[in-house]
Amino acid sequence: MMNKERLVWWLFFAAFVLFIVLMVTGIFALTPFIAANPEVGAFLIGFIIFWLFANRLIFGYGAIADVSNALYKEEEAKLDKEEIAKKTGKPIEELEHLSEVSIIMLWKGYLEPFKYALFLGFALVFSFALLFGLNIVTSLTVAPIAEGFMLGAAIPVLIVWIMELIADYYVAALIKRTMAT
Repeated sequence: MMNKERLVWWLFFAAFVLFIVLMVTGIFALTPFIAANPEVGAFLIGFIIFWLFANRLIFGYGAIADVSNALYKEEEAKLDKEEIAKKTGKPIEELEHLSEVSIIMLWKGYLEPFKYALFLGFALVFSFALLFGLNIVTSLTVAPIAEGFMLGAAIPVLIVWIMELIADYYVAALIKRTMAT
């Protein structure tokens, strides 16, 4: 059975492929609207593409926040070490001797390269939108399209940033409680 993360990724991927195929073939019902407002199409494409990159981070930080909060409240929460070992590529034997906080930090560390790749991609998109907007690189006709793409990309990036802050808060609270005991 597919987990939620994979299901959402495939739904967004299917939406992206469907959107592109229908736009290329001209069958899409919103083609006249998007032709009149290309910023909307660029916004949707930017949103979908960056959501595909951010999906792992959104679900990863959400799961870290949930587990950390449950462990902090001392609820019946158990880390699925096999799942974390599969995600991080670490052998399960290596995780058996680690504390729950260490495993959570290992899990967070696994997400770091994906986060920095997402932020780098957004920084490049933002830079190009700024260059086009200031008319440094090209004419003003491309600037609204680049800005629409950048604004669409900003939503998943902002969600990742918020989810990371929430996860960091719960992990810090768990570490503080662990250090106090």
